[in-house]
Amino acid sequence: MAVTHKLITELLQKGIPQQQWKLYSALFEETAAGFISASPDKLRSLPAGDPSITLLLVKYLLKSVNTDIDSIQHIRSLATDFNKRVIKAATEEQVNEYILALAADLGASPADLRKDRKALGRWLEKDTVIERCNRRVGIREYRIVFYLTCLAFVARQALKANYSDHDIRKVWEQLEMEKMLETILAYVGDDRLRVAIFRCLADTLRALPATVRAKAVKDSTLNYIYRSALEIRQHVWIQVEALRLLGVLSEEALEKALHIRLNAEQGPDDIFVRTKAVQLIGQHMERNERLLELLPQIQNDPSPYVRQAAPPVLGKVLEFLPSGEKRSAAFGLLEHLVHNDEQPEVRAASLLILPDMMLRNDLGSPMTELLCQVFRNERNSFVLRTALKTVRDVLINIHPLNRSRAETFFNEILPCLEKVHHSCDDLAIRRWTAQTINFGEVLLDTDMHALYRKIDKKIDTMKLGERENVPKAWFAQLDDLRIGRVLAQVAEAKGSLTLDKGRLHTRITKGDRFDFRLWRFIYEIFRPSPDKRQAHNHTIGRVFSGNLHAPTPIMAELTQTKVPGEPLLQSAEFGWRPYLPLVDQLFPLLSVLYTKQALHIYTAEGKTSITPPAGWLQRIRARLRLTFRFTHYSQLRNWQEK
Repeated sequence: MAVTHKLITELLQKGIPQQQWKLYSALFEETAAGFISASPDKLRSLPAGDPSITLLLVKYLLKSVNTDIDSIQHIRSLATDFNKRVIKAATEEQVNEYILALAADLGASPADLRKDRKALGRWLEKDTVIERCNRRVGIREYRIVFYLTCLAFVARQALKANYSDHDIRKVWEQLEMEKMLETILAYVGDDRLRVAIFRCLADTLRALPATVRAKAVKDSTLNYIYRSALEIRQHVWIQVEALRLLGVLSEEALEKALHIRLNAEQGPDDIFVRTKAVQLIGQHMERNERLLELLPQIQNDPSPYVRQAAPPVLGKVLEFLPSGEKRSAAFGLLEHLVHNDEQPEVRAASLLILPDMMLRNDLGSPMTELLCQVFRNERNSFVLRTALKTVRDVLINIHPLNRSRAETFFNEILPCLEKVHHSCDDLAIRRWTAQTINFGEVLLDTDMHALYRKIDKKIDTMKLGERENVPKAWFAQLDDLRIGRVLAQVAEAKGSLTLDKGRLHTRITKGDRFDFRLWRFIYEIFRPSPDKRQAHNHTIGRVFSGNLHAPTPIMAELTQTKVPGEPLLQSAEFGWRPYLPLVDQLFPLLSVLYTKQALHIYTAEGKTSITPPAGWLQRIRARLRLTFRFTHYSQLRNWQEK
C-alpha cells in the first residue's frame, strides 16, 4: 500500500490527544498535504510501513519549524523597519504610503491593497498593520507548537526502528534536534515554544538507549537546561519541563536540581515545580535510591497541593522496597499524611492509593488497619466520604482476583463502617456508609451478586418508564429482603426500579411512569398561572405498580418546585429521603374494591413497609384525604432538620 494522505494524518494524530484532534484538524490536513507534495518521488517507492517514512516526516517537521521561525524573524524585521520609517516621516501621506507598503510585504493582494487605501483615514492606521504583524507571528508560533507536539511521537517512532547503538546515534545526529533546540532557546517570543521544545526533546530522548542518551546533547546545552530548571524567574512550565528533561539526560543533574528545588525558598508559582519534583522522585527512585532521602522534606512542605503529590510516590516506594528502614520510613510518612496532616484534602488524597496497595499480600493487613483507624478517628466529612470510596475501590479490585481476600477485608472493615453508620454526626455520611455496606454485601453474596448482574444487564436495555417481564427463576434462591437489597444497589446508579411479583409473571419497571392523577387536576384548577410550560400535560403524576420499590438516591430536585410531590434534595442528608414513600406511592394501596398487599420500599438503609387499611371505607377516606390535601402531606414529608 502506498503512502496516502490518510496514513500521514493518522501518524500525526497519534502524537496529539484525541480530544484535540478537531482543534488541529486544519493543521493535520495542511501538514499531511505539504509533506506528500514535498517528497512525492521518494514516497511513491516506499511501502506504508517503511521506517524511512517516519524519518522523512521528522525532517519535514523540523524544516517546517525552521521555516516558520525564519518567517517570524522576517515579519518582525519588517515591523521594526516600518516603525523607524514612521518616526522619521514628515507628512501624513508618507505614513500612509509606509502603511500600504507594509501591508503589501505581508502578502496583501492588489484587491486587498485597494480596500486598504480606501480605509486610510477611517480605521486603517499604523497600529492596525502592526496588529497584522503580531497576528501572523502568533499564527506561526501556534503552528510551531503543533509541529513540536507531533514531532515528539514521530521521532520516537523513527528511533524505535531496529537500529544498533552505532546506527541510532547516526540517525539522532541526522535529525539535528539539538540544533533546533538551540534555535528555539534563542528565540524571543511566546514562552510556550520553549515549553514545547523541552517536552518534545524529553519524549524523544526516551527512545534512545542509555548509552546514546548520555551524549545526546552538548554540555553547554545540558547546563542551560539545568539553569532553566533552577531559575525561579523563568516561566513556571519551562521550569517544570526542564526538570523533566533533566531526568532523561542526567540522573546526577536531576538529583542536584531536586535537592535545590525542594529546599529553596518558594516563589508564587513554585507549587507546580515542587509538585513535579515530587513526581520525578517516584519516576526515578528505582535508578537512584538516594532520591528517597528527599521524602521527609515533603511532609513539611507548606503547600497542601505539593503534599498531595506524595502518596503515589510513597505507594511506589512500598512496592519497590521489600523491606528496610527506607520502606518503614515511607510507611510512617504515609500514616502521617493519612492521620495527622492538617489539611483534609491531603488526608483524603493519601487514601486513594490504598486500593492498589491492597493488591499486594504483604500490604493488605497494614493498609486495612490504616483504613480502620480513619473510620475510628476521622471527623471530617470529605475524608470519610473518600474513605468510603476507597472501601468500594478495594472490593472492586480484589474481588475478581481473590474472593476470599475480599471477604476477609470486608469482614474486618465492617464493624468500623457500622460504627460510622450508627454514630456519625453527619447524616449524609451515614447514608453513604449504608450504601457502601450494601454494596459490599451484594458483591460478596454469590446469589445476590448473580441477580445483580442479571438485572443490571437487563436495565441497560430498557428505557425510562418501560416495563418488561423477567424470568421467575432469577429470584428463586432469594427472599424478598435480599431481592430488595439487590434492587437498591442497581437503583443507586441506574434509576428507580419497581418489581411486580405476580402469580403469572414477574415484571420490572425502570424509572417512573406518568398518567392522569385526580390530585394534579384539582391542583391545577385552583392554581391558574400564565408561566406554565407550553405543550406539556399538566394533569399527570407518578403512577406506581408492584409491591417492591427501590427508589434511586441520586435523582432529586435541588429547589422546591411549584408542583408538589417531587423528590426534594435535603442538604442535611444530601439526598431526598428515598426510604420514605412519596405521596404518589400510597395511592395504589388505597384500592376501593380489594385490599392491596403491603408496599415495601428497599434502600441501603433497609426496608420500609406500608400496610393499607383493612376496611374499604377507610381506604376511600384515606384516598380522598390524600387527593385533596396532597400539597399538605408532601410538605410534611420534606421537613427540615434544625
